[in-house]
Order: sequence, then C-alpha cells, then structure tokens
Amino acid sequence: GVQLHVEEIALSTEAQVRKLEVIMTALNESLELNENETKWSVKLIHSRDLLATLHLLVAMVKRFQPDLVLPAVSVEIV
Repeated sequence: GVQLHVEEIALSTEAQVRKLEVIMTALNESLELNENETKWSVKLIHSRDLLATLHLLVAMVKRFQPDLVLPAVSVEIV
C-alpha cells in the first residue's frame, strides 16, 4: 500500500484542495501518467466535474483491474 502524509480531516476548502493534490499526484504516478496526459485535474475533481471523474475512474479500472470487462464504455462530449 501507499502511505501519504496528509491531514486526517480537512475542514477548509484550501485544506481539502491541498489534500486532494497530494492524493491525485500519488494516483497519477501510480497510473504512470503526467498531469498533461490526464483528462482530469485537482480543480475538476474538487468541483465534482462528472466527466473528469468518469475519466479518472475508467483509468483506475484499466490500471488496477485490466481484466474487468467494461462493455460499451465510451464517453462522448456533446
């Protein structure tokens, strides 16, 4: 497992964003992606952007559960 040194509880928005930055940096490293290769960012995830969250979840599944079948998973921007 990965241990990250972050506050256990982040009450302010600034603390939440800092904590999310640490987590997202570690996750992107684990996914072997640079920030400019991703379709999500700390700002988008923190603002609950659904499309960015879906892209992140699909990338996580492909990395950590590559045998998991995701039938007809596609994202179309309208």
